[in-house]
Amino acid sequence: MSAGLLLALLLPVASPGPGESPLPVASPVAAATPGPSGAADLPISGAFVHAGAAFDAVARGRLAPATASAVDPDKTTATYAGFRLADVLHDAGAGVGEAVRGPLARAYVIVRAADGYSAVYSLAETQTAEAHCAPLVANARNGATLAPGTGPWRIVAPCDATRARWVRGVVSLTIVVAPGEAPAGDAMHH
Repeated sequence: MSAGLLLALLLPVASPGPGESPLPVASPVAAATPGPSGAADLPISGAFVHAGAAFDAVARGRLAPATASAVDPDKTTATYAGFRLADVLHDAGAGVGEAVRGPLARAYVIVRAADGYSAVYSLAETQTAEAHCAPLVANARNGATLAPGTGPWRIVAPCDATRARWVRGVVSLTIVVAPGEAPAGDAMHH
């Protein structure tokens, strides 16, 4: 984890600046609940997302599926299937690509698990140009649905060598913005 992300976890959430929307304090949200298709819906909350956003069957129908090959903690290579985390967050309302400027450049997503574990990804890093490194919201491993305790959703970051930010049993995603002020006259670029 970068020092900036660690610092973001330790600092309070920023107050809105001129022209910015209010930014919520990270708080627990409703856990993943079974959707109409039987797959769990993930609530998505926080800054930049639509009210009531969820990664549900409708959202999944709008997104392109993705796969990634990754080395599991037991050192075996597996193919995970699911959806790019960046696409999930964008579908919920967060900006991506060139839109990640200003407050979005200070944004991070907290991924929470049913067992209380959590990990953080900066919004910018979910937008990786290295497709094979893109974090996935995975629901299958080697063609099989994830096992209880690991799924129904798992964050897999194929290029995260320590796998410390792989999260099993994901129950929510929350976007938070770290405090910060843009230099005068340079609100969108550095």
